[in-house]
Amino acid sequence: MPTLFDVRTRTDEEWKARGFPPKTFYAVDYSGGINDEPNEGGAIATVWIHQDAHNKMASSALGQTLQPLLAAEIISYVLAESVQELEGVTDVEANSPLATILKQLGTEKKPLRLESLKALVKEPPKLKAALQDQLSVVSALK
Repeated sequence: MPTLFDVRTRTDEEWKARGFPPKTFYAVDYSGGINDEPNEGGAIATVWIHQDAHNKMASSALGQTLQPLLAAEIISYVLAESVQELEGVTDVEANSPLATILKQLGTEKKPLRLESLKALVKEPPKLKAALQDQLSVVSALK
């Protein structure tokens, strides 16, 4: 989901400098605006991935296996962080990251309803399960 996330890497030293353990796999910095029209190049979150893990995922089949799982984790984190924003949303902006998420969690012909997403966000295990299903995590593990 390139319109949602700015993916960057960190080395052991960079993780430690920011107060994380050196072998942290990933972290997400949510900046807000889940229901805003995106600015050019604007992302609602910066995703930091350990440089070694990123390189391994980019250069091997491991990436195809881990990317759906990582995407599910990142999206669930962003939705959890945006819960206060979501409470006040009644209309979804057509080109917003929220609209993209609703499309991705819905069927081919019909996006997930906003109220259904709000209910899922209140039940993190079910939200993660829905994301894992829609992003074909199990299929990627085969």
